Amino acid sequence: LNNLYGMSLQKSDKTPEIILLLSKMMDYMLYDSDDAKVYLAKDIENLENYISIENIRQGNNALIRYTKEGEAHEQKIVPLLFLPLVENGFKHGVNELIKGAFLDVHLTITAAGVALRVKNNYKIKNEEKTDQRTGMGLANLQRRLELFYTGKHLLTVHQADVTYEAQLTIHLA
Repeated sequence: LNNLYGMSLQKSDKTPEIILLLSKMMDYMLYDSDDAKVYLAKDIENLENYISIENIRQGNNALIRYTKEGEAHEQKIVPLLFLPLVENGFKHGVNELIKGAFLDVHLTITAAGVALRVKNNYKIKNEEKTDQRTGMGLANLQRRLELFYTGKHLLTVHQADVTYEAQLTIHLA
């Protein structure tokens, strides 16, 4: 909302687009994600809206790539499982770096399940924090996965040098 406010003060031509995307996200979070499970396609649409907002906000200051393989059909999923991983990529990576920031999001959908890979670079703040990257968002995601997808998911996190990669696979079949 702060970025939207700033864009409106600058009378940016992108303001209406951001408002529409944000409206769609809020609608999803308030009404659709209240259900125990939602259509995978709707959850992916919400993720894509978030990435679009961030892409507009970042402009050309970061290389943001989003690719999707496969199509969601009638699969259902617990809502908002992908968003924390992508949000972390922006929060701890793209938003912290002044130059050379990148975020690569790759989503693969099959009849059996869905896999998300998020890779980004980040700025090392000090040596003490380099291995303490897991925050509340990731811990909350892990609890939700254990609760709803016990034995049917795999979440891995890999940190090397200045890159961070999280992969989540969920078996839906």
